[in-house]
Amino acid sequence: MTTSTSTSTSSAAPSGGVLARSVPAALASPAAVPAAAGPARVGPMDRCGVEEILAGLPGLLTWPDWGVERRGQTLLGSATILGWLTGFAGDGWQQRWLHAGADAGKAWFDEVGVPGRTTGAAREILRDGLAGLLLGRVVLPSYEFLTAYRSQMAD
Repeated sequence: MTTSTSTSTSSAAPSGGVLARSVPAALASPAAVPAAAGPARVGPMDRCGVEEILAGLPGLLTWPDWGVERRGQTLLGSATILGWLTGFAGDGWQQRWLHAGADAGKAWFDEVGVPGRTTGAAREILRDGLAGLLLGRVVLPSYEFLTAYRSQMAD
């Protein structure tokens, strides 16, 4: 495979000169970025229990701006998603997220569902719950997931 590189200048080097760096053109595409070697990325809540995670959600900076209904849906949705993730192998929430295939998109919303709720209501609850888990950095989704998720939210 042949890749081209481009050279860009950045801040001054310690000696006063200008640093030049080569950036492979293939890195312009997020899919072309190889997985980093070393330990996997995990959020600060990766090893916390469900109760501790749910208790921490009201500490989110956005929480005061959400109405009572949104707060309730966030708690219910987060609890539902975490309950679903416990059915997958993993040492923490990040591994379970990946083993569940949740990083591949939102198709799992239909699998998880929320008992006693219509499909539309369940999706809204799961969307709010997922927002809480992402803002709380319980799981750290891939760049591809985030860009796809954002574009789906705009529809």
